[in-house]
Amino acid sequence: MEKKVMFDYDYENDSLYIYFNNKKAKESFELDNFVIDVGENGEIVGIEMVNASEMIRKIWDYEISKDTLKNIREVRMSIAYSRDLMIIKIVLVLFMDNRKIDVKLPLSMPKLKAVSA
Repeated sequence: MEKKVMFDYDYENDSLYIYFNNKKAKESFELDNFVIDVGENGEIVGIEMVNASEMIRKIWDYEISKDTLKNIREVRMSIAYSRDLMIIKIVLVLFMDNRKIDVKLPLSMPKLKAVSA
């Protein structure tokens, strides 16, 4: 199930940080253009997308500019686990050409090892 999450977009660095409010990161992992923040119980508490406009263009195959990304209205995220993978679905709600667009970004990554307490 998708949950509404907090987000910050850094226009200058083209970096999108998506996070669950009130959860602290204990450890971070870098995977390609993503930095995954993990909490004390091994749960994902945040995801940073470096070079966000370029990454979204590659994933979504649609021209997204930094100017468009600075106008994100809402972000929703769901995380599912399979045997060896995490399936992360990020939905960016934004306006392009005066119409609302839901940009759906399905990502699959290797399952992170649980963080020891």
